Amino acid sequence: MDAGFLRRKRKIDATTRRSYEAHIRLHFTPYLGRIRLDRLKVSDDAGMFDAIEEFNGVITAALNSGDPERRAQVRHRRPVGPATIHRIRATLRHALNIAIKQDRLIDFNPAAVVELPDADRPKALVWTDERVAAWSQNLQCRLAAEQARRGRTLGRAATVNIYSSTPRPSSVMVWTPAQTSAFLAHATTHRLFALYRLIALRGLRRGEGTGLRWKDIDLEAGCAGVHWQITQLGWETIQGKPKTEASDRVIALDSDTVAVLRAHGRVQAAERLAAGEAWVDSGSSSPTRSGSHCILSTSETTSTGWPTRRGCRRCGYTTSATARRR
Repeated sequence: MDAGFLRRKRKIDATTRRSYEAHIRLHFTPYLGRIRLDRLKVSDDAGMFDAIEEFNGVITAALNSGDPERRAQVRHRRPVGPATIHRIRATLRHALNIAIKQDRLIDFNPAAVVELPDADRPKALVWTDERVAAWSQNLQCRLAAEQARRGRTLGRAATVNIYSSTPRPSSVMVWTPAQTSAFLAHATTHRLFALYRLIALRGLRRGEGTGLRWKDIDLEAGCAGVHWQITQLGWETIQGKPKTEASDRVIALDSDTVAVLRAHGRVQAAERLAAGEAWVDSGSSSPTRSGSHCILSTSETTSTGWPTRRGCRRCGYTTSATARRR
């Protein structure tokens, strides 16, 4: 289970290749690398998944310990969720199928019969007033406890970390129309306001929003073609087709959104003039200040404090418009 598997995979996109590489580096090599392929058993594969679950416990305990040294040991690591575990199994099963069909090295795929817990998709919940109040109380308790432990006022980075790690009722929380309206009202002056409005009101995924090009926007006709999306590969951005064939579509733009996009275009023209020769002509309708494709992450809002104001709560840009499409 090594780079030989990747060399055979010539018709995969960059993000899928990176996912395969991570599975090999983090899981297959450490747990299965010492076992000869023709001696690989179902119990070996099952043992790998047991070890992943055990390490999940180590990570969770360290993150919740409050001990800076223990937290530092698992920095940049997070528990592997059920959906990711199923993807790891799918990669292993695929690699072993190649060994069966192409190389005839084995005649049985042990990964195909490993039993794993169901990877149920999280149920989306609405940020009701009661849920907001309970979550806010928990946040304030965690902030007070951390401040007491440190003996000083928390800095912005520490506050944002506690804010982000405070458990939500569900991993997919949906803003109400009123909360979405509050967010957009507060974000009006942000340079990416047009992008936030499109995501909130037209149901674009984040990658689709950042991948929207001016050439695909017809302000006179009041429509836009969602034909590309931007994904992050390490520190680089990759432009590719939308997630599914149905996602390649044309959306209608209301008159207010058209007006916002016109104003956004004027601001972008001024940024392009200010950047001069440093401007990257990506064609993006919502680029960075230098013109290159941007990646819209939750840090775009948590760093400004928007979600904590006017009743807004962090939800990964899930609104009533986007919740149905996740």
